[in-house]
Amino acid sequence: MTARPGGDRIWLFGVPIDRVTRQQALTRAEAWLGGGACRLVFTPNPEIIMAARRDTDLRRVLAGADLSLADGVGVAWAASRCGRPVPERVPGVDFAGDVLALAAARDLPTYLLGTRSAVVARAADAARSQHPRLRVAGWHDGYFPWERAPEVADAVRASGARLLLVGMGAPREQRFLAQQRERLAGVELALAAGGTLEVLGGAARLAPAAVRRAGLEWLWRLVREPSRLRRQMALPAFAWAILTARAPLWDDAEGP
Repeated sequence: MTARPGGDRIWLFGVPIDRVTRQQALTRAEAWLGGGACRLVFTPNPEIIMAARRDTDLRRVLAGADLSLADGVGVAWAASRCGRPVPERVPGVDFAGDVLALAAARDLPTYLLGTRSAVVARAADAARSQHPRLRVAGWHDGYFPWERAPEVADAVRASGARLLLVGMGAPREQRFLAQQRERLAGVELALAAGGTLEVLGGAARLAPAAVRRAGLEWLWRLVREPSRLRRQMALPAFAWAILTARAPLWDDAEGP
């Protein structure tokens, strides 16, 4: 189970992971703002990587990310196990806070898409409270029928947003961004933000700082929400796949 040297992007079972620090990720995001293209940022975890092993189309979607961050301890462990450690974990919720602060500082219209209507409205209020200069261009819940996705993308574009945070859960949010990328003209940075909007909107809580530092968020969530057990069975399956696969990882120069 070896990895070839070179490059700052690795591929874990066909899913890209960028070996960047949180500050390096933010520097890349800042450089893209003003460039005109719609850049996508994903934060794959073991659950979605295992889903992508079974789903060729999902692998294609994830491979289209301009920046793919090692959000959780499982992905960071896997990269280290394969000899290509990431410099640090970059939790999606933290990175979302970074780009919201950046949007506020640069007066970039921002759109929030996902979760329930009442929650995303509260998330917009909370984001403005945390970043008083933030200009929220609009928001929309994430519970629309899939056939309305183009209409929702058109609404985002019409709002004039340049930053888009999408929190509809994986893989729905990644598929939405990949499929609607062209319709999102004007959006220069789009982040698949996972549960960030629910945290901002008060519908979910972050694990305590000590738990997060220890990489035990998964256990904290499981204790609070036993119904997550079935989903979190992906964690041991992922670990076993890493331990037993002959070649789970490739460098960017080689690709999956």
